[in-house]
Amino acid sequence: MKHIKTIIVYFLILLSIECKNEKKEVSEKLSTEKIIKIDTYLKAELSNTLGLAVAVIKNKKLIYKNYLGKENLKNKKVNGKTIFPLYSISKLITSVGVFQLIEENKIHLDDNISLYIDGLPKEWKNIQVKNLLTHSSGLPDYNIIEGKISDSITLENLFKEKLRFKQGEHWEYNQTNFWFLTKIIEKVTNQSFESFIINNQFSNKKNNILYSSNFIKPIPNRSFKYSFNDSTDNWEKINYNFGKRANSAGGLNFTLNQFIEWNKNFDNNNFIQPDTKHKMWTPFKYKTPFYFENKKDKFLYGWQQYSTNNETSYGFTGGVVTGYRKFINQNLTIIVLTNGLKDTPIHNKIINTIAGIIDENLEFYQKKSIRKAIIGKVKKDVNEGISYYYELKKTKTEVYNFSNERELNTIGYELLRSGKTDDAIEIFKLLVSEFPESSNPYDSIGEGYYKKGLYIESLKNYKKSLALNPNSLNAKKMILKIEKLTN
Repeated sequence: MKHIKTIIVYFLILLSIECKNEKKEVSEKLSTEKIIKIDTYLKAELSNTLGLAVAVIKNKKLIYKNYLGKENLKNKKVNGKTIFPLYSISKLITSVGVFQLIEENKIHLDDNISLYIDGLPKEWKNIQVKNLLTHSSGLPDYNIIEGKISDSITLENLFKEKLRFKQGEHWEYNQTNFWFLTKIIEKVTNQSFESFIINNQFSNKKNNILYSSNFIKPIPNRSFKYSFNDSTDNWEKINYNFGKRANSAGGLNFTLNQFIEWNKNFDNNNFIQPDTKHKMWTPFKYKTPFYFENKKDKFLYGWQQYSTNNETSYGFTGGVVTGYRKFINQNLTIIVLTNGLKDTPIHNKIINTIAGIIDENLEFYQKKSIRKAIIGKVKKDVNEGISYYYELKKTKTEVYNFSNERELNTIGYELLRSGKTDDAIEIFKLLVSEFPESSNPYDSIGEGYYKKGLYIESLKNYKKSLALNPNSLNAKKMILKIEKLTN
């Protein structure tokens, strides 16, 4: 009898523990109400992209996962096997790889890159590893579009360029930085960059991790990036082959499940230790104070620190279609993979909105699209549309997003494609006046004047664009073209 009583007591203890664990598991699940809110929101956002895959991890538990829309133009649906190019989110994985080597004492942040890369111009030799990770090197940006040109020729052309600024002085996003990190990793490890990353961050060989910066070549289950053509009302595939040297900067291709698995290992400190992670997430001190658009976000070592949602979060974005963010204080991670770009990028908006649904303290307020506000008036009467733009800016600056130059640029090109060249030029004039320190507006108005046959005006603006961005291939090409026409 005593034996039976002991068994019953033991069983009750086990049942009590099991019930507690079950409650804990349930407490970490998302409520039905919040699931419906996220589902409804994502279905609405699907009108702005072709397809998407989203995951939410809370307290190291996957609490939400969803696939919506199309993988490609053949109407294949996004699913668990769909592979998305990460584009520049690949840089985060590369940064982790660098800090793994730092932990092993094989690389140091203060090492001059000349220790690992031969033949550098004299003025480049004092650039340090930390300058590559933080885009503070001042290196000229190699032409990432020309993926078929050999490394040796690319380096030869690059070495002819002058430094953009002294190392550590400014932040300037640059693909050369991560190409040079590739060279350093390969020198130190005596293996290919891709092999090093896969062997050290993807121990599960079943993952079949895909490194490819060729976004022309079809690969089973891989989606691509699509842009929406307003004039034809259709999605169109964007074709780029950036070549193997772009792999560390933007060549990783993941399924959502592969990303979830990588994040799990990252959170469990299987790649780098907490102290090392803290160093990687330390804001870099630029000699000239540097601010992103909202003047609060900061740049770390390969990662970006965001200040939206009234909270600090770490992550990055890629190709204006993918986003990854970690809200550290909330132990919350959100992964957003999309494949279509319509009016304005939506990946950060999706991340911020979902964060606000999960945690009301992270409530997000999105400013309205200025393009959507004025497009109807612009197409009816461009001057009326511009007047309305200034009216909104004067009275409703807190409501509309006036800081996104891409929105005005998009309007201008819609008009240009529809044959309204004069109206497009007027919008590009507005764009230049609103963003005088950016090179792209001058490139855009240069194209408008060129199509109008006003070559002198076109040349002047392309030269201005080149002065602001000396690495602009299009500006260089158009200047030569116009000079031949006018001489």
